[in-house]
Amino acid sequence: MMDLHSEIMNIQATPENIDKAYRETGEGYGGDTRWLVEQAYKRGHRDARHAAAELVVKDEYEKQQKIVNTLRCINAEIAAGRWVLPQKVTK
Repeated sequence: MMDLHSEIMNIQATPENIDKAYRETGEGYGGDTRWLVEQAYKRGHRDARHAAAELVVKDEYEKQQKIVNTLRCINAEIAAGRWVLPQKVTK
């Protein structure tokens, strides 16, 4: 199972979306316009994918830091004697 970062990075620019971008911006200009629109679309798609994936990494890092900080606080409380761990009950 892929993580969210990998899933975002594997999103592909579809030919349908490239065709749509060409129809909306490039039709009627002739020459190499189709190639230019395709390259621009693919580069924009790549940049958006990378930006989204980086947001996921940042979010995951922040979540992990919260967990680490919580565990450090608990450890400090235990070390100071302000938090007593429950003892295992044996019969």
